[in-house]
Amino acid sequence: MMGRKSILICAGLFIAVGAAGQVGATRYFDTWHFNDSLTIYFNGTATPTLDPHTTPPHSGYSNLSISDPFTGSLIFYVNGGEVLDGTGSVVPHGSLGSLGAFACLPHPGDPDRFYLFLGGDSIYYSVFDRTLNGGLGDIDPGEHRIALWDRLDGTTAFTNSAGTRHTLVCHALFTNDFYLFHVTANNGLEPTPEVITTGPILAGSLPPGGIKVAPGADRLALVDPLHEEQLCMFSLDRNTAQIEHLFTYHWRDSLSSFEFAPASDLFYIGDNDGVDGSLYQLNMGSTDTAQISASAERLDVGQLGNLGWRPILQLAPNGVVYYFYDIPVEDVATNHLQGILQPDVPGAGCQVDLEALDMQQPWAWWRWWPWVYWPVHNAVGIAEESSGPRISVHPMPMR
Repeated sequence: MMGRKSILICAGLFIAVGAAGQVGATRYFDTWHFNDSLTIYFNGTATPTLDPHTTPPHSGYSNLSISDPFTGSLIFYVNGGEVLDGTGSVVPHGSLGSLGAFACLPHPGDPDRFYLFLGGDSIYYSVFDRTLNGGLGDIDPGEHRIALWDRLDGTTAFTNSAGTRHTLVCHALFTNDFYLFHVTANNGLEPTPEVITTGPILAGSLPPGGIKVAPGADRLALVDPLHEEQLCMFSLDRNTAQIEHLFTYHWRDSLSSFEFAPASDLFYIGDNDGVDGSLYQLNMGSTDTAQISASAERLDVGQLGNLGWRPILQLAPNGVVYYFYDIPVEDVATNHLQGILQPDVPGAGCQVDLEALDMQQPWAWWRWWPWVYWPVHNAVGIAEESSGPRISVHPMPMR
């Protein structure tokens, strides 16, 4: 089974609207802040830089972190039940009570406002306003912990091709209904969801990491929570916001994690395989499940011989799919996350690197590396600070 305990960092969501709207920006989720243990800074395809903190090891806890869209510097982050500004101080109205934050969508028409989604089976939202608290930002006291819906689970998101509408996707418990909440440039959060009925009824609660949107925002995948060897694949139209079940793929063992390649039909899965986790590459370019099975290629998992019981896969802002052992790593010499450096290349050409990211500190069981959701890329020309227009891809968040 996938772990139920992780609180997840949001990977970024791109915003691009008309002249009256927000300037195109790319770095909302480039800084991953792990509370008192570690900060990771991403900047394009470069190797990320790490800032290990001075507290004891094993204390890191993954947080939802929001960065400046141009500089990548931290604006605010969530630590359990509190919202803190970029300097590490709890904002005046930052108490979330017992509600955990699982997603954040920037307002596509207002660069200073962010919708923070809270809760579990029931969903609430708060609005973070960057102009409050002397420019450090705060939760708007008039839009804090507002009930949105209940009996919803399994959350991901996507944006339309124009960047004028972002959509939070939830799955209703024990149904085959998707609930879509739109955040638009003109209206902000629209509280009445669009409901789409498709696919099998899920007799259980989707765990964190159990539902993701492909980077091209053309597919959505989820693991059946009752039959964890079953992967349900859906088509997605990012502009009409339509979802349709394509097929259900049966793997040989429980799927502990999965990840889409950035720009191809390749798909990566980690399975439990008894007690020794395995890593596989599949080609999802066909709806023929026999062809998908025939494409399966097992990838090298390194010197430890296995990925542990719950191998975790994560596509990062630099385009690398990182994965790690779910086993204690006490030796600093072996504390690297492994990575798939070219995840769009089939077979061994994907370049597995057994020392892709040096964490610079040991870790223990359940060390809370985040499952960061990257469900959509806007491939559009944008103007960036101190640079000319360029084609960029833009990730986005979820638990």
